[in-house]
Amino acid sequence: MHRFFLIIGFGLLNLGFALDLRLKQAEYLYELEGEKDAAINLLQKVTKSSNPNDVKRSYLGLAKIYDWSGQADSAQKYYEFFLQKPCKDPTTKQWVSNRLNLLQSQAPHFFLKSHNFSSPITSIAQNEKFVTILLNNGNLYSLDSVGLKKTPFMLKHSQQIVYANHKSFWVNNYENERILLEYDYHGKLTHNNIELDGKLLDKLELSNNRILISTAKSIYLLKNHRKVWQISNQYQGCTPISEAFSLKQVYFNCLDNAVRIVNLEDGLELETINLLNPVDSIFSTNNGLFISNNQGLLLKSPIEQPSATQWQKTFINIHSILAFDRDKLAVLESDGSLNLLNQKNGQLISRTMVEPGALFQNQGYLGLISWSGNLFLMDNQAKVFASYQSGYSPKQKPLINHQFICLQVSDKQIAVLSNQYYGKTHHHLQNSLDSMVNFHQQGKLSAAQSIADSLLQKEPGNKNAWVVKANVQGQMGSTDSALWAWSNAALFSNHHIAGYSKNLILREFAQAAQANWIQSLPSLQKSYPKILSNSKHIFSLDAEGSNLVAIDPATGSYNWRSSLQKLETDYTLGHDENLLALSSHYNAAIYDLHDKGKHIGNLDLPGKAYKIHFTTKYIYISTWNGFLMKFDKKSLQALWSRKLFTAEALIDNFNDKIVALSTKGDMIHIDDNTGATLEEININLNSITLLHSNDSLLFVLNIDGTLNTFNNKLEKIITHPFGQQVFSLQKTKHNNKVIVGLANQQIRLFDVYKKTFLWNFQGKNSIFVKPLLSDNQIFLDQGEKVIQLDLENGHLIKSWDLPGGCGSIWLHNDLLIVPSALGFLYQFTLDDRHF
Repeated sequence: MHRFFLIIGFGLLNLGFALDLRLKQAEYLYELEGEKDAAINLLQKVTKSSNPNDVKRSYLGLAKIYDWSGQADSAQKYYEFFLQKPCKDPTTKQWVSNRLNLLQSQAPHFFLKSHNFSSPITSIAQNEKFVTILLNNGNLYSLDSVGLKKTPFMLKHSQQIVYANHKSFWVNNYENERILLEYDYHGKLTHNNIELDGKLLDKLELSNNRILISTAKSIYLLKNHRKVWQISNQYQGCTPISEAFSLKQVYFNCLDNAVRIVNLEDGLELETINLLNPVDSIFSTNNGLFISNNQGLLLKSPIEQPSATQWQKTFINIHSILAFDRDKLAVLESDGSLNLLNQKNGQLISRTMVEPGALFQNQGYLGLISWSGNLFLMDNQAKVFASYQSGYSPKQKPLINHQFICLQVSDKQIAVLSNQYYGKTHHHLQNSLDSMVNFHQQGKLSAAQSIADSLLQKEPGNKNAWVVKANVQGQMGSTDSALWAWSNAALFSNHHIAGYSKNLILREFAQAAQANWIQSLPSLQKSYPKILSNSKHIFSLDAEGSNLVAIDPATGSYNWRSSLQKLETDYTLGHDENLLALSSHYNAAIYDLHDKGKHIGNLDLPGKAYKIHFTTKYIYISTWNGFLMKFDKKSLQALWSRKLFTAEALIDNFNDKIVALSTKGDMIHIDDNTGATLEEININLNSITLLHSNDSLLFVLNIDGTLNTFNNKLEKIITHPFGQQVFSLQKTKHNNKVIVGLANQQIRLFDVYKKTFLWNFQGKNSIFVKPLLSDNQIFLDQGEKVIQLDLENGHLIKSWDLPGGCGSIWLHNDLLIVPSALGFLYQFTLDDRHF
């Protein structure tokens, strides 16, 4: 037994590195001589070795000896030491994790701590051991497994962190963007500063303290804060996105749909792989080069000339990919489907539903932190065996190393979770949960709430604890607290944790909010979804433009759901009753809203879309580089394309005219049939922000808040300065009156001809400052409320509470429909609640 026991400990860790002879000697002493103390003494000495691989072996050897000797506390300590060190062998990590699960008397905590800062976070850099955080006020912090530590000096407001390791970090100065400065963590400026030949454009952090930096002219490889090589940047329009450590290569993703492979030792190009579709991500394993795009995933073999495609698999929208457990590949789609594939042949091993988020490896298991803050842990068949709701929704991609997970949850707050899970926390929480439910069923409200509060300290997003709190608060008559608790229960609920079903929680939540129904939306990041509508449906489009959901306005039920082609984050959209246009890169995808979101074609564009405008028969698209194109809606054929300006343009149909107005102030009247310029109009304006029209007037706003009004002959007739930036301007049923939303949150009714404000409403906490107008009523978001105003006098009529904040507002057959940043859609009847 001794022999088998120690072979597992040492043999699996022999990773091809030179082995400290004391390790073999300790193994001999323990196995053959039975000299446990002598073996422990030798292994303790190896723990002080400079070779990290020998240190890992010594920790595991000590843990095994103590474990076999019945000394659980000492064994647990060294197993934990081992797991705190990087190890690429999943079998060993899983074995150690399972031993720890058996030995631990207490469950470790997933949630470590949240940290609030006094100033917004401006930049974050990460390495294998810690995270460096720079605030807007110049304060600098380092975060490791021990905690958060403030450095004893401050940086300038104009600096950002480019790269950091355990000894020092590089900053880039906005005032002189060509200089990289190196500081140690005592604030001392080193002599390793590097001057670039231009502004830093892209960076890619590599292994072994290396970073790749590009300017418009050159590409640099830096290692240990020194320049290794510099080459001419012949890859403009290309972004370095991943490296192959074993092959000493880096991959560039280029706008011409090519992947360029560059040698990291000398910067020379090794190969170019040309593809038909834009590339989303690239990474390599020993099995070859994996490339994902909007058609799915394929495996290339760069060794062969030309690069041969080994296999290809179709996915509609890939959200995240991770090589896992030697020859497996985890592919997460935007709808939360997790596919486990065989790397060598692409065959599907298993498929499960989780949530969109970031994949990572956790002690040999597969981990996922979702955009709702839910942590999933899965075995090597991608089956979920535990989940944990942190209660914190990350606003940026999580920072993950082998010890902890750092989530930036707001511009001033981070939350830290443990990446040292051993399997017992889930069962420990379940025991507390059972006690809490029993107390609640027995009517012992104080005892039930006490356990719920204790549970929420350990797991801030525990759905069942929030359900109990909501019920208890409701029974105690605290309606506002109950409403907030139900919103949290709905926010954190998912189908992987036993207890209340999500549908039941949503019904209870709707009752507490006095809504007809509340529906959960499939959003990736928790942000305000885009809401569209036609005569039959309300459509929800998530923040990344990946999922389109058609919702029945009367019941809130999903009628259908469609996964869309992958888009850039800053996509442009337009729609009418029948069609939806979504544009990123240099094309616009067209979807049929009456045929379950079916993709019916693409429109090729000469630049990135700026505005998409629908009329009865045509689609007009203006681009950031000054083009205007007209397409036929039925055939999707381009009818004409014209280069009008050097910059982006706003477009409008005004009195049977096509009017194009560049944001620099150039106005053109266009022949709708040919796209030819009929008239150029000098309006002497610049920094245009809005173009809007009614039956007889054309309104133009510039950035300083000045309203310029033109008649149907495109003659300027009225100019009026509002004195501040205008966020929105909308026509009313009276041609001479408009509703104006100002930067100071005021909503005003303005008479254009009289140049007079008829009334003013001082709003607060509005996200969009763009009211919805319907006949004589105005609906406006006000933080966690929606309010209704009378158009004639601006008086407040009604309000509705929406925990988590409200977004753009819609009316559908006298039903008020409002989305929330928490990922909910609310429906109220207009006359069901008075202020």
